[in-house]
Parts: sequence; structure tokens; C-alpha cells
Amino acid sequence: MEKNNLPIYTKNYGEYLQFICHTDKQVDKVNKMMVENGNLPAGYEEWDEGEDKKFILTFSVQGAINELQKN
Repeated sequence: MEKNNLPIYTKNYGEYLQFICHTDKQVDKVNKMMVENGNLPAGYEEWDEGEDKKFILTFSVQGAINELQKN
């Protein structure tokens, strides 16, 4: 399977969302989607090298705390 077609994994850490991408193209897609929706980049890491390289993006989800407090 082509790396651009591999799934982008996500995990929720309270007010943070973390994405694990396989390619630069996936990183650009996630960055655009999250920033355009008002979320702030909170972290970036690269894991491994070569064919196994992965990109870990973390975003602070704006409004997450307020939504929790309303309930």
C-alpha cells in the first residue's frame, strides 16, 4: 500500500489531539485542517528514518475546556 494511503492515526489527550502521519503530504493536510479550524500547534516529532519514518503532530483544541465546563 502506498504510504499516502495509509491511515492517519489520532489520539485524544483531553484538550489535545495527536496525529501520527506517514508522509509530508499527510502532515500538510492535517496541519491545514486543524489550523483553519482555529486549533493551535502544540508539538511536532519525527520518529524513525527512511521507510519507517512517521510524523507526530499535537494540537491544542480550542474550546475543548469550555465545552467540558458547560456539561
